[in-house]
Amino acid sequence: MDAPTWLDATPDWRVVLFSLAIGMVAAVLFGLTPALQIARQRHRATIMRQWLIGAQVAASCVLLIVSGLLVRAADYAVHLNPGFEYEKVALIEPDLGSHGYSPEKARAYFDELRRRPLQLPGVQSVALTSIPPLGGTVETTGTEIGGHQVSIHASRVSPAFFQTMGIPILRGRTLKPGETHALVVGESFARVGWPGKDALGGKFTTGSTDSIVVGIAGTARLVKREDPDGVEAYFPLETSDLTGACLLVKTSVPTESVLPAINSIARSMRPDIPPFVQLLKTSFRRKLGAIENTTLAVGTLGGVALAIAC
Repeated sequence: MDAPTWLDATPDWRVVLFSLAIGMVAAVLFGLTPALQIARQRHRATIMRQWLIGAQVAASCVLLIVSGLLVRAADYAVHLNPGFEYEKVALIEPDLGSHGYSPEKARAYFDELRRRPLQLPGVQSVALTSIPPLGGTVETTGTEIGGHQVSIHASRVSPAFFQTMGIPILRGRTLKPGETHALVVGESFARVGWPGKDALGGKFTTGSTDSIVVGIAGTARLVKREDPDGVEAYFPLETSDLTGACLLVKTSVPTESVLPAINSIARSMRPDIPPFVQLLKTSFRRKLGAIENTTLAVGTLGGVALAIAC
């Protein structure tokens, strides 16, 4: 569960002895009470005991039902097509904003960082994005569609983003370099935002800015993989976004073989600013691991509770 390093889970004999002792005391104490009730033939206590046993069985069944639902959700998450490429993509997060980079300085940094990985054998394309896929950062834009609020997962990307992430453009086109007031929407967003209409060429307003839909991309669950109704919107990456941007590198060979060279290039840009470099499939597996661990924990609790009730 990615516990902190200071948390030592090694068993301690004092804790074990204390647990055994308190367990024996509890067994004697709480086992003696119903025995006394039976001896006294107290009808009211018998009814209360039946209610308590019924409540305990019901609570354990609820835990088992929840664990069953989590197992289904985990199975769904494992076999669901995420809609994007993650097996052969590396992520570089330099976090320039926290190191005092201005937008103009960040542009020069990324111009060089984009150029050098393309010279490596096996690298197909590179792209920039304001939101790292499968990361902890989420940019949500709320809007009202059909009388109800819809949360949109917004990203600001460079034109090569869709090629790098393997997200198909179903209709229209991708974004162009230097383009503003344009966006590409996911297929799910097109259905929700323009029901019964053609989303291509439609207008989408955020604040006081109007943008025109120039393309419809396949649904890609880049932020919340477990959300089947998630809607995605991709806006052009602007200079002001570069201080918090990250670089995606797609390879035609196993990314592990190219990752050391990518890491070396990223570190040579500024040795005093070591960027965060990782495989995208590592984040993918971490997401699935969290769901699997939760399922195991709840399932175990439900089974133990049912055994105790029995």
